[in-house]
Amino acid sequence: MPDKARFSRTLTILCGLQGTGKSEAAKIIAKKQRALLLKTDEISKKVVGEPTYTEQGIFTDEYVEKRYCELLRMIAEVLKRDKNVVADATFDKRKNRERARQIASAAEVDFQIIQVICPEELVEERMETRKDDASQATFIHHLVYKDKFEPFVAEEMPICIFSNASTLEDLEIQVNMFY
Repeated sequence: MPDKARFSRTLTILCGLQGTGKSEAAKIIAKKQRALLLKTDEISKKVVGEPTYTEQGIFTDEYVEKRYCELLRMIAEVLKRDKNVVADATFDKRKNRERARQIASAAEVDFQIIQVICPEELVEERMETRKDDASQATFIHHLVYKDKFEPFVAEEMPICIFSNASTLEDLEIQVNMFY
């Protein structure tokens, strides 16, 4: 169970590499918290526009920055309306995790970092069979971001790490045990 809440509202961010199951965990957590779920995958297409890519086939830094700016703006707006928020994004950069924490602090809401992990072989298998998914990420994205993911520092350690190494039902059990 999370530590006793200081405030009546919460901003929960889900961190982890592409294909680990963040979106599935985010849906479950959002339902438990009666929170609005904001996903960078959906923001990208609806708000930021067509993506721009590097030679490796991943999003350019400029495009990623636009996505996070929009996500963080939307988080701040929703928190002003006295709602809980669950943010589903890679949050691979420390600066974006810190920006989210600052927004939570300014809005006087609790802040949680949840990390979702999954064995790489399973990620590859799941990403190859994924259909009708808002994410444009491929296994190549997973591998590239694995090298780019900035480790957590002491003051931002996740309050929980969920393993998505089994079934969706198992992931849901983990979330239910935590919340």
